[in-house]
Amino acid sequence: MNLKTLTNAIKNKKIVPFYMPLVDLKTERILGLEVLARILDEDGNAISPLRFIPVAEKHNLMHSITKALLEQACAFNNGLFHDGIKLKIALNLSSKQIEDNEIIEIITNALDKTKMLYDLLEIEVTENEDFDNINNAIKNIDELKGLGIETAIDDFGIDFADFNRLEQLPVTKVKIDASYIFELGKSENKEFVKEVVKIAKKMKVRTLAEGVNTEEQIEFLKKVGCDMGQGFYYGAPMSEDDILDLLKK
Repeated sequence: MNLKTLTNAIKNKKIVPFYMPLVDLKTERILGLEVLARILDEDGNAISPLRFIPVAEKHNLMHSITKALLEQACAFNNGLFHDGIKLKIALNLSSKQIEDNEIIEIITNALDKTKMLYDLLEIEVTENEDFDNINNAIKNIDELKGLGIETAIDDFGIDFADFNRLEQLPVTKVKIDASYIFELGKSENKEFVKEVVKIAKKMKVRTLAEGVNTEEQIEFLKKVGCDMGQGFYYGAPMSEDDILDLLKK
């Protein structure tokens, strides 16, 4: 996707949230929804973020996408709350965004505008690149925590995400990268997942496994004490209408 197409999509409100269930492994109850960015084309088909997020990052448009997503997702979740369905929504930010001084205002403005309770939002930090200013990231995460907004490390186990970073950042959840769950048949992947869960429990940090697609994976994750899961077993990314249908079942 080129820059002009992306800027037009932002201007014309074609950035929309899709949702993926976040599920308690023991009870199989949906506890939250991850918010995922999509662009709707002229035919109403959803365009993958793999096609537009790199362009947004290159041209400093991530905050614009975040604002659009957050306002829509918070309004949707606030509606669910008033209909008696209490869920957290989890929004992904890059390491560059979480260390940016503007991010707190962007988040609180969306929450205040939609009147969603602060503690129904969770921020996920993706470490697809290292921090330029980790102290600023820690400050912002602490400030969010003071507002009742928890933070998770996303895609844990790849790139710059490691156990040292888990100790540095004041997070309350760690999301184990899907690559480890896809190949749980490998003994080293099983050992890694066990170790993450073990360390997280000592730190009183919850764990969530990404890429959960089979009952065998779920049984292993429950056995080692992983708290939550997400993946195609529970539901692929879906529109507001589809997630409403799922929640009504």
